[in-house]
Amino acid sequence: MSTPLTSASSTRPIRDGATGSPLIELQDIHRTFVTGGGVEVHALRGVSLRIHTGEFVAIMGQSGSGKSTLMNILGCLDQPTSGSYLFDGRDIRSFDADGLAWLRREAFGFVFQSYNLLNSTTAQENVEIPAIYSGMPVAARKQRAAALLQSLGLGQRMAHRPSQLSGGAATACVDCTRIDERRPDNPR
Repeated sequence: MSTPLTSASSTRPIRDGATGSPLIELQDIHRTFVTGGGVEVHALRGVSLRIHTGEFVAIMGQSGSGKSTLMNILGCLDQPTSGSYLFDGRDIRSFDADGLAWLRREAFGFVFQSYNLLNSTTAQENVEIPAIYSGMPVAARKQRAAALLQSLGLGQRMAHRPSQLSGGAATACVDCTRIDERRPDNPR
C-alpha cells in the first residue's frame, strides 16, 4: 500500500485505492473555444467518465475529436466551460492555484505534445518547408503538401495556423514534414 498524498491546500490525503469511488470523475464536461474570428469551436460536448485508482484508460478518437482538450482538463491545465470535475471526491474548482500546482506535480504525470510548427504560417506552408530547403519547385511542393494533408484527412485545415489546429492535427502536420523529408526523390 502506498503512502497517501496530501494537498498543499488540504490536509486530507488522496486515497490509496481502498474505496470503491472513482479517483477522477467527470460529469457532463463541455469545453468551448472562441477563435480570433469569433467562431465558437465546441471541443468537448457532454463528456462523462469515471477513472478508478489503478485503472488504465485509453482515450482514442480521430483528429480534432477533443482528446488533447480532455487530457488538458484531466491534468488541470485547462478548465471546462461547464460540467463538474471531481478528483478524489473534491471539486477541482475548490482548489486554489497552489492546490492545482500540487495536483499537477504530485498526482499527475505529463508527456506534452511538441510540434515545432511555425505559428506565422499555415498548415500547408509548414508542410512545404522541407521541400523549400530541398529546392523543389513552388507548384510541386504546394501540390505535394496538399496531397499529404488530404491523405491524413486535413484537407479542410490546410489554411489554418498551428494555433487553430487540434493537437492531433498539429501532430499530423509534423508527421507530413517528416514524410516529406524522407521521400526518395528528396536530394538531401
